[in-house]
Amino acid sequence: MAAALPGTYLADYASKGRACRRFLEPVWVSWLSYASATVGDEWAVTASSPKLCGLAASTGGTLIENLPFHDGAGYELIDMQGYAITVGQGTTDDPIAKRVPRGYKCFALPSFWGALAWSYAELSHAGVPSAGEFAPSSGPAAGAGYCESGASYDAGGRWHGGKFFTWAPKTTTCLRRYKLKEMPDAEDPGESSPPPYPPQIWSDYDQLPC
Repeated sequence: MAAALPGTYLADYASKGRACRRFLEPVWVSWLSYASATVGDEWAVTASSPKLCGLAASTGGTLIENLPFHDGAGYELIDMQGYAITVGQGTTDDPIAKRVPRGYKCFALPSFWGALAWSYAELSHAGVPSAGEFAPSSGPAAGAGYCESGASYDAGGRWHGGKFFTWAPKTTTCLRRYKLKEMPDAEDPGESSPPPYPPQIWSDYDQLPC
């Protein structure tokens, strides 16, 4: 699932990356499976210099709103799946063409949830992930992103030097949790089973405390 992590593409991420103040909104959903999910609204921001933190937060917030399918953020399952299928096909970064800061190149990353669904699709020899692959996949359905300036690109697909900043869902936080309600089984009223995937977000879920 390395394709969903900014550090995969930035050679200096671990040595030079510094945590910035987070920004809030839009909300993102992280799936344990289709039966349970955590919702958060904090995004982790990292930059190669503290001076870039303001630019990182403003750029990340702007681009999320304008990426295909709203970066997979929000409550709409169709956006989560659309982003997972479209951006990077779950395997790499995608260049962002609009609204990037002058002098920077910016890239959208697949969601961790989407990248895992693509790996399941590959194992099952399916061309594109479908309900069967999304249902057991886990992780945030929103993507991450990064911007770089003045870096050099190596043959392995990593940027070296220059300036950079990244943003990604901060999965250690929790705004609320949801668990799929048990639905009566029409064939046997004495049993219960979850509705077929995908259930309606969020009418088929019970809200739980964090």
